[in-house]
Amino acid sequence: MERGSRASAVNARYFQEVAPKVAMDRATIVSVTETVKTPAGEFTNCLKVEETTPLQRFVTEYKYYAPGIGMVQDGSMRLVKVGRAEGPGKSRLTREGGGHR
Repeated sequence: MERGSRASAVNARYFQEVAPKVAMDRATIVSVTETVKTPAGEFTNCLKVEETTPLQRFVTEYKYYAPGIGMVQDGSMRLVKVGRAEGPGKSRLTREGGGHR
């Protein structure tokens, strides 16, 4: 994504999940220039996404996505390692506070 188109994504809103009375997560891109430090390293120009749901009022969560990597932070869960998984073309991401994805 080019720099100009990334900046125009700020304030874009979309639904993450739509299952009435089960999951109604909404997301808003709040920044495309975040720097995130994790045990796996420092990532620049990260996308910061704010997530809310009408099913849990007053609860806001933030997720961060690094270009070329994917999610590097989800609340307190942070990326601890980037590497290759078994098999061709598969990446394995390890995060603190959680397992592998």
